[in-house]
Amino acid sequence: MMIRAGVEGNIVETPLLSFLNGYHVRLVTQKTRACDRRRAYKVKASAVVEDEEQRMLRFFADSVKTITLAAVGTTMVVKHDASTIVYLIGALGITVLVKTLKMIINESRPTDKRTSSSGMPSSHATVLCFLSTYLALDIWNANSLAPFVSIGLLLMTAGGSIVRVVIGYHTWAQVAVGAGLGTLGGVGWHRFAKATALPALDSVATQEVLNLLSVLILVSGGLIFFGREIFKKKSKADRASEQ
Repeated sequence: MMIRAGVEGNIVETPLLSFLNGYHVRLVTQKTRACDRRRAYKVKASAVVEDEEQRMLRFFADSVKTITLAAVGTTMVVKHDASTIVYLIGALGITVLVKTLKMIINESRPTDKRTSSSGMPSSHATVLCFLSTYLALDIWNANSLAPFVSIGLLLMTAGGSIVRVVIGYHTWAQVAVGAGLGTLGGVGWHRFAKATALPALDSVATQEVLNLLSVLILVSGGLIFFGREIFKKKSKADRASEQ
């Protein structure tokens, strides 16, 4: 906006008006720059908060695997009974099944340079839902608090699976298929265990046999885990060399 004075129909710009016009322009420019700086600061601050949240969620998602494996390994070391062995044989079976399905389907994950394996179905959602579903059914009637513990366990599993989508490791479809597969597997294996596997194992297996089965399960689980980690590192190295 220019401030001018009119003299007999003509526009005359006096030194005072020139000064006021210049001051007005500088004031508008300063305000615009200040707004731009505030906007840029808000965008940067929002990005920092989002990055921090993503890091925390990634840490949580990655920790679930370690915590689960540690819990399974500790259980195998402490308890060598038939029920634990049947439970973990089912977990190994569902793990092998979901890994095989992932290789067959070969559906890529969402864009994420940190992961290279296929994503359909989500193996984390499958195994977590299998473990939690089987355990929830197994302890449901243990005591008056058991149903609440079972529900809490299932809710935690659902949260852990949803995080896989939030951080970009999987799509909703990949997690949903994995969760469905794990839940159905947990229900089916629990029924099979109670009706067939446990009675048969209890009738023929000595403690020495149970101990041997425990060792075999631990070794098999370790081979699956470390084999997967080696494959992931090799894939990352191959991608880095191609770039």
